[in-house]
Amino acid sequence: MSRLSVVVDDISDWADFYPSADVISLAQYLNDTVGQGSANKKSRRRVINLCREYHYLGTGYYCSLLAEARGERVLPSLQALGDFARKNEKAFVMPADYTDILAEVCPEGESFITQFYFGRHENTKLNKLGRQLFDTYGIPVLEVKFEKKRSWKIKSFDSISIKDLTDAQKTVFAKALDEFSGLLWRKPKKNWRPKFEMAILIDPQEKMPPSDKDALEKFVAAAKKHDIYAQFITKADYHRLAEFDALFIRVTTAVNHYTYKFARQAEQLGLVVIDDSTSILRCTNKIYLAKMFETLNLPAPKTMLLSSFEDINLDEVEKSLGFPLIMKIPDGAFSVGVHKIDEKKDFMKIATKLFKKSSFIITQAFCYTEYDWRIGVLGGHPIYACRYYMVKGHWAIYKHEGSTDFESSSGGFDAIPTHEVPAKVLKVAVDATKAIGNGLYGVDLKQRGDEVLLIEVNDNPSIDHQVEDAYLGDELYMIIMDEFKQRLEARGRG
Repeated sequence: MSRLSVVVDDISDWADFYPSADVISLAQYLNDTVGQGSANKKSRRRVINLCREYHYLGTGYYCSLLAEARGERVLPSLQALGDFARKNEKAFVMPADYTDILAEVCPEGESFITQFYFGRHENTKLNKLGRQLFDTYGIPVLEVKFEKKRSWKIKSFDSISIKDLTDAQKTVFAKALDEFSGLLWRKPKKNWRPKFEMAILIDPQEKMPPSDKDALEKFVAAAKKHDIYAQFITKADYHRLAEFDALFIRVTTAVNHYTYKFARQAEQLGLVVIDDSTSILRCTNKIYLAKMFETLNLPAPKTMLLSSFEDINLDEVEKSLGFPLIMKIPDGAFSVGVHKIDEKKDFMKIATKLFKKSSFIITQAFCYTEYDWRIGVLGGHPIYACRYYMVKGHWAIYKHEGSTDFESSSGGFDAIPTHEVPAKVLKVAVDATKAIGNGLYGVDLKQRGDEVLLIEVNDNPSIDHQVEDAYLGDELYMIIMDEFKQRLEARGRG
């Protein structure tokens, strides 16, 4: 498990809090040899810098400077301190709904001052604003002054030392610190001291998540067997990424989505990340995949790229692809935004509809098969295989119906051992992932006799209990967590 150090100017600053060996003075920290010589090995020590002065050349500045020189993860970071020194209260944009919230919090008066602790506030209605401030500046204790003229605005904000807090404020601070540091401050059950800590990013509200609840719990159990403490986080926990050694994204990804932001930030912090940001960037755009398949001479259905700003020659489309054909937007998932065009007369109607969502659309030759192959590939090796069958009487494995895209039905499936999959299917699947990265992918393919065609590579493949794990069972989750452990140990962070 990571070592945590809370650094204060003087131990007396901590006098009103519960004593802890994790709390050290700045002088002790300066003379501490733990982590020295490990800057290139990503030291596993975490530092919470609670020094009194964060300004340039102040004690807090030197604390963060030394931590980063040692390769340790520190809050606030040097970059955050620089951003905070250049802060512009007028440039900070409060959430749109906060005028009414602040009016409720302070129904009378023209101004008030309050404190946020690690982005948290004792009035939970202010937590959204607190998280935004914390994500922006990373200051553990932030004092904010609000002022009302025509509407409520932030007049100023500044860091505040814990020694200057009132007794009541110290109680709120201690609770916020405990919540922020999580496992690091609490005694694990049965004295289990995990070697690594993992965040599993989920969205409890997602209609079609990549893993169901049972599968998620199996990931947690498998992680524990690999000496990894895994816990679930949501998009509200962006500021907590520095607490972890690894990030496992189990939310449907997109470049214009918070999942990409999480991946990028986690990578910058030195975490092991699946899905990594490069894989998200490449896999979530079908245009990229189509051009990659073409460049690498990988077998795929004949494809044409159409743009909204060019005239479409329907005769050329028909000659090249024929009818029926498939039309889809570049960034759809779970067959959302995918249409089968049976006749030439329906082409422009559907194209016009899709051009409202994207400047480019993809058209492909239609290739019906009874099922699609899904090959799970991790680190360049196939780890599971499924056949997804078409919905009865339909041309795809998902049939979207009703008022939303996510009111859908799906066909059957079966999971089989990879050694029973045709060798050509496995080879094409693995070859396709090599140009993407070494993460976890779900490769979709069609097979007609000896012909194998690539459909797409998914960076965030579905892994549901009793579906993708139907053959391997718990072993599938063990394989994935073993990969995380190997990558963590390879980074020298154990």
